[in-house]
Amino acid sequence: MMHRAPLVLFRWLAAAVIPSALITLSALAQRPAPAAGNADTFDAFRVIGERNIFDPNRFPRVTRTASPEASTPSDEVVTLVGTLQYEKGTYVFFDGSRPDFRQVLPVGGKIADHTIKSIDAKGATFEGPDGSISLRVTDQLRRSPGGTWKIAAAPAPLPNIVSSPSADSGRPTAAVPANASDALRRLMEKRQKQLKE
Repeated sequence: MMHRAPLVLFRWLAAAVIPSALITLSALAQRPAPAAGNADTFDAFRVIGERNIFDPNRFPRVTRTASPEASTPSDEVVTLVGTLQYEKGTYVFFDGSRPDFRQVLPVGGKIADHTIKSIDAKGATFEGPDGSISLRVTDQLRRSPGGTWKIAAAPAPLPNIVSSPSADSGRPTAAVPANASDALRRLMEKRQKQLKE
């Protein structure tokens, strides 16, 4: 009796599985064959990678169109960030809108069609196609597409921080400006606590 149970189970599985397998095979036989060359390309299997729900690094497909703002060229900007004088020489630090404008140069160095003639603690003097110009620290050279380099006004300075004497010590502490960002406010409060200790 025990030997009949596996045989009955086998017959039942054969009766259920074989007809469904035959139906599947007949459906596959009715499909048109893929064109030669398509079966071996990645494009035939791209859907597997794109729609793999088990991929932990998957992200939604996004089709981006070029925006009108991105297609319009922007001004080129070179900012004199600072100067450095030490025993090995005098240098000027630049930042800008392009990677080749982010440099540290000595006297005689070239940036934005201008050659550095002299450097002091407050800025530098340049010789360019339009003559000699002087830039102070934080001043900018700006050029519109197809235009010439012009000195741009330095960005607006940060608001003055009012100093008031601390009750605990003779050292002044900075008052937090009303328009300060949350990060600046936290940093200033942390510094005030350090000064009180």
